Amino acid sequence: MKTFAIALGALGLFVGASITEASAGSRVVIDQFGRGNAAAAGQNGNGNFTRVWQKGKHNSLQSQQNGRGNTAVLGQQGKFNYSYSYQGGTNNLIGVAQMGKGNNAVSTQGGRNNVAATIQIGNGLDAETRQHGKGNTAVVIQGN
Repeated sequence: MKTFAIALGALGLFVGASITEASAGSRVVIDQFGRGNAAAAGQNGNGNFTRVWQKGKHNSLQSQQNGRGNTAVLGQQGKFNYSYSYQGGTNNLIGVAQMGKGNNAVSTQGGRNNVAATIQIGNGLDAETRQHGKGNTAVVIQGN
């Protein structure tokens, strides 16, 4: 079991995962399966949660949370996808999916109780969502 844990840790370093220290009650979960994927997550505050999942290869993702009670759930399955999320404030929610290749998604939130969801299924799609204030909802769904 110890060998498995060491191998898993080495694999995380190999695929470029970077986790900064989470604040009290905050949590980051990163899974990466393909090669050449890179993920970085930073948290400042309490009760924040980031969930990253990248399956293909050469995907990159950055997530930053400042404040408390923020949640970011991101995805990416194909290859050469890029996602960036920033949350500042309280009780904000970001969800991004991206399935194909060459997709770009940027989501930023400042304030409280904002909800942003982005789903991109095909190839070469771009989406950008910026929310400031309180109680905003944004949904972007693209196909091809």
